[in-house]
Amino acid sequence: MNNWKWLGLILILSFGSFWYFTQAPELRKHNHLHLALDASKKSNKPLFIYFTAYTLCSDEFRVYTRNRKIVRKLNRDFETLIVFVDDKGSIWPPDMRVVEQDLGLTPADWALEDNGKFHTWLEQELYKEASQPLYLITDQQLKPLVEPWYYSAKNVEKFLGHLSQLD
Repeated sequence: MNNWKWLGLILILSFGSFWYFTQAPELRKHNHLHLALDASKKSNKPLFIYFTAYTLCSDEFRVYTRNRKIVRKLNRDFETLIVFVDDKGSIWPPDMRVVEQDLGLTPADWALEDNGKFHTWLEQELYKEASQPLYLITDQQLKPLVEPWYYSAKNVEKFLGHLSQLD
């Protein structure tokens, strides 16, 4: 093998290992309340809930989900639920069942118009919040286990510190 082929092989191997060690694994997440709660009960893990909006620039959370430490921590220690407050889809009946039967709550009439309004109502009713992004760690009854937090200025270590409060 001539020197150019060796150099090419070294560059390919170097880039491949650089890519492998800098790419975060896939974040396991749920987009429906009932699925996240079922998974939380089966795994006996708390919920990490992220209230956001499609219209909100979710750059901050993308920074976190590209970080290997954060994604590993979320996948290992939590069931992740991502909730969009501007989702125009229909409310999933199993999500409504969780709220009415499991939590004993009756959504306001305005909250029944679409999934986003239902999520907004849920955020306001359970957490007295109306902010996005909003990050929560809760038990299987959706009760906060730590203080909620908000925008973290893309500070990975600060975000990881929030996730580690239960350690």
